[in-house]
Amino acid sequence: MANKRITDLTETPVASGSFFYLVYDPTETKDRNADGYIDYNKRVKYVNICSQTSQSAITWFGTGANGALNTTASINFTSTADGDAVVRNYTSLTLNAGHTMTVTNRCRGLLIYVAGDCTINGTVNMSSKGAKATGSFAHYVYQAKNFYGNFIPQYQFKSVKLYGSGSGGGAASTNGRSVGEGYTGGGGGGYTGNSGSAGTSWSGGSGGGAGPSATGGRAYGGTGGAASTANFGGGAGNLGGAAGPGGISGGTGTGGVIIFVVKGTFTLGNTGRILANGAAGGGGSAGGGGGSGGGRIVILYSQGYINNGGTIEASGGVGGGTAPLKGGDGGAGSITIKEIGVY
Repeated sequence: MANKRITDLTETPVASGSFFYLVYDPTETKDRNADGYIDYNKRVKYVNICSQTSQSAITWFGTGANGALNTTASINFTSTADGDAVVRNYTSLTLNAGHTMTVTNRCRGLLIYVAGDCTINGTVNMSSKGAKATGSFAHYVYQAKNFYGNFIPQYQFKSVKLYGSGSGGGAASTNGRSVGEGYTGGGGGGYTGNSGSAGTSWSGGSGGGAGPSATGGRAYGGTGGAASTANFGGGAGNLGGAAGPGGISGGTGTGGVIIFVVKGTFTLGNTGRILANGAAGGGGSAGGGGGSGGGRIVILYSQGYINNGGTIEASGGVGGGTAPLKGGDGGAGSITIKEIGVY
């Protein structure tokens, strides 16, 4: 029997806003991801309501092309600013204590396939690494094995989703929104200033600038709002928003995306951390800018999940300044931890 499959982050609709659904296609032979794998038993594809095939790539638990990794130092994967997700394919992975795994430039995520076991004792960090890019609805599809009665197996397609539009930004002086699983967090609003922006599939929202004449956080994980009045802070974003004279600019970055797809057991040690947090808003004696929103973390495992006291966070960045002149915090992103099994 074949392994369960998950689409990768290259999925894009043929027509914007189209609704896609899975269909069985006995003639399907394309290796859409050019990874060498086609499922000849369960040939499936996405089509939309106009019967157009999506560009979704159906994959396995990775190709294992990057071999076994047991780290001896921190790893900083090369990434293109605001470009595609970094994708790694390991046969097994151990990130040792004191080591960090991240990317060089903000991008559309870090997607790690592991064909065996995965142990995280170090830090996987996509905090402030969210991409400045238009959101796109992405599916992480797997084929679930259920049973009819006690013995007869039946298979259903299920999915973990990453929504194109994240949670909404907060109005002046309020926190960014956090609406639940599948969504990144919205940016916080600047103190008596302008609102934060909504998150996207690739990024938490940017924070708004503080004070009169401030600008709001730019859409699609863009620049944080600027504060043009003295002693007000800027909002966090890509880049951080400028402060007024005497204030502090917003932090640079928005919460990013981390996805693990593990065929074996996923173990998070007590020194392990998986982080996709937003950045802090800038402070000022007259009021602070909004923090940026938290990102999205997905951990899909097949044979087991063990957390020995490690940390998993997709928190929004703290608003700049101190109460009662504080900017709004960025909204929290969302975390999914799900068993998908092997059949």
